[in-house]
Amino acid sequence: LFSSVTYVFNLDKFVSLQDTLVYAQDQYESGSPAGLRVVTLNSRDSRPIADAEVVISIQKKGTPHPEVLYKGKASLRGSPDIKFDMPDYPPGEYELLIRTDSLYGHDRIIRPIKLKRSSKLLLSTDKPLYQPGQDIHVRALALKSMDSTPVQEQELAFEIEDPKGNKVFKRKVRTSRVGVAAVTFTLANEINLGEYTVRAVTPEFS
Repeated sequence: LFSSVTYVFNLDKFVSLQDTLVYAQDQYESGSPAGLRVVTLNSRDSRPIADAEVVISIQKKGTPHPEVLYKGKASLRGSPDIKFDMPDYPPGEYELLIRTDSLYGHDRIIRPIKLKRSSKLLLSTDKPLYQPGQDIHVRALALKSMDSTPVQEQELAFEIEDPKGNKVFKRKVRTSRVGVAAVTFTLANEINLGEYTVRAVTPEFS
């Protein structure tokens, strides 16, 4: 009986008195600046815990090796706005691992996120009108939507459709270091006359 009563009175020593709240997006741009907010509170009185250690990591779902993105301490308010650079990982599903440690306890939170890539394309041809048998020179400039830096060495698909919606040309090429890709398409001598549609698609960034 004495042993049981002693255990109950000392239970606080084994129970974490720290609560951790995480405010984060569920989607981030790969290879771009990112951030989130972590709040550490005393679970007894909901007061902020100062100087709590905060570690943010990312890992691909199902893999055992996370990459540390941030290490630091909570502010006096217990709620630092954490800034870090998101790795330039391929688009897909990942996990953010948030670990907080203080004299009041320890928390480990896993937040599923998606990394995406988005781009803006400037598409141009060498002239607006063509005759049968002529070459169409098509050029595209691909820039990241977040910071307008070049989309380097990524696959880009060019497509051309005739006025009846028939796809008469399709070719995949890779952008250069400055985000440029180009192709040439030769029109047949006998073709459907009218407006042709030229399209460029970056599958990984769509």
